[in-house]
This record gives sequence, C-alpha cells and structure tokens, in this order.
Amino acid sequence: GINAEYMGEVRQEVKEGAKEEEEEEVVEVHVTADEKPLTPRMPAEAQPQASTVPTPPVRNPEPFPEQRKALQTMGFADQQRIEELLKKHGGDVHSVVMELLQ
Repeated sequence: GINAEYMGEVRQEVKEGAKEEEEEEVVEVHVTADEKPLTPRMPAEAQPQASTVPTPPVRNPEPFPEQRKALQTMGFADQQRIEELLKKHGGDVHSVVMELLQ
C-alpha cells in the first residue's frame, strides 16, 4: 500500500501551496493633488517637427458659389445684390429670384 506518513506530507504541501496562491500582493500608490500624470514621450526622431515655411492664412471662400453661378446663368448680373440676397435667404435660389423679379 501507500505509506500513510508520506500521504500526510503530500496533503500538508498541497494545503500550504493553496494558501500561498490565495494571498494577493497589495501595492499601494499614493498620488498627491499637485502631481501631474506621466505622459509618454516619443523618441526625438519620431516627434513632429515645426514647419519653417509659414502657411498662408486660409481665405474664406465666397458663400453659395453654385447658387451664384446658377443666378448668373439665368442672366442676373448684379453680383453685390445677388450676394446680399443669397445671404438673406440662406442660399435659396428660388427666393432670391422671386425678390429680384419684384
């Protein structure tokens, strides 16, 4: 048969092993209010470089270019008046035409 003393040693080792597995390591982290979180740093060669060529300011395109072209095609030539009415009517060509024809 099996030696009873040997079986007792095996059982004791199994119990101790189970206890070790159940214990969790507790790590405490203390952060004060004035500490900033760490930010990852890219290697210098991977960091984007500032452009030395100045970029020209972006010019706002004229509003309603397609509507303006449609009105010109219809024969309306007063660009200032067309622009005012397109703004007034939110780009609605029908409303602009109706007001121009009054």
